[in-house]
Amino acid sequence: MIRRPPRSTLSSSSAASDVYKRQVRGFGLKALMVEQEEHMAILAQLREEHPASRGLVVPDDAIKWTPEELRLFFRSGGLLKPLLSPWSSGVKTVPVQPKPKPTAATEHAAPAAPVPVRRQMSPQEYAMAVQRQGHTPRPEPALIISAESEWLRQLQGANHLIPFEGLAAVDATNARRANEHWSVSSQALLARGVDVRLFYDSLSFKVLGAISFGEPACLTAEESMGKLASTVESTALSGVLQGVAGEACKLKAAPAHKLRTFTLRMTGGDIVVSMVYKVEAQVTSVLGPMVEVNAVVLDAQDQPVCELVTTYEALE
Repeated sequence: MIRRPPRSTLSSSSAASDVYKRQVRGFGLKALMVEQEEHMAILAQLREEHPASRGLVVPDDAIKWTPEELRLFFRSGGLLKPLLSPWSSGVKTVPVQPKPKPTAATEHAAPAAPVPVRRQMSPQEYAMAVQRQGHTPRPEPALIISAESEWLRQLQGANHLIPFEGLAAVDATNARRANEHWSVSSQALLARGVDVRLFYDSLSFKVLGAISFGEPACLTAEESMGKLASTVESTALSGVLQGVAGEACKLKAAPAHKLRTFTLRMTGGDIVVSMVYKVEAQVTSVLGPMVEVNAVVLDAQDQPVCELVTTYEALE
């Protein structure tokens, strides 16, 4: 006589197994419902903070985004969406390369070290990285641009303008602080008499900012033979504008690039000490790997003072 196992065992057809499966499924659905409720609460809060986004359509995959990514999406009017990047919740699949067939020479050779899969950072990933960085607090006595500056207040009060400092785009998994010796937003540059505040326009993809120079960046009376005292050196002005133009290139076209050509033209008067100027940089053309960027400095009456035309080559 064949004896069958009792129905209470954990076989695939037993009642106890069915109860266990229903419990696990129930726990998963409960966690998913909690996640969706939190997501909807964040969306409702962001729509209240941004009344102009009432008609903004949120993608279905936005449930995978972090609150910071959702906030940037609303601030940019839906233009900036996170990619499948180190700052996103998605998972990027890497295609598996077929293994080469072993030969007599390689059969007994030591295995080669695995080569990490790397790719260049995209402009959108760079924009997400610098948005998280913001402006580093600086000691008030060392600042050249006063907090009472009208132009600086306009920049800080615009919702579509995102304050940022330049980063070094190493690859898609690493964006770190730029070298203190040449970054346009560093403390070292501030100590040399240059104060720069940069903002990323999420609507027009331009770089706007306020710039001012102190005495250390100016010609002395001896150097100018008494004629150009308190006038900013052209090398200081050119270096700062190259940095601003480089950030425009990173945010619009190529986070990894190298400078090819630049031309500085003085179109108005001289840049004088302690005056707050407006700076605007934007990509004007992209032809293959070559990117052209135009940076303009304006005075308080919006009259152009100087212009820098640069050409960069995107790195593969």
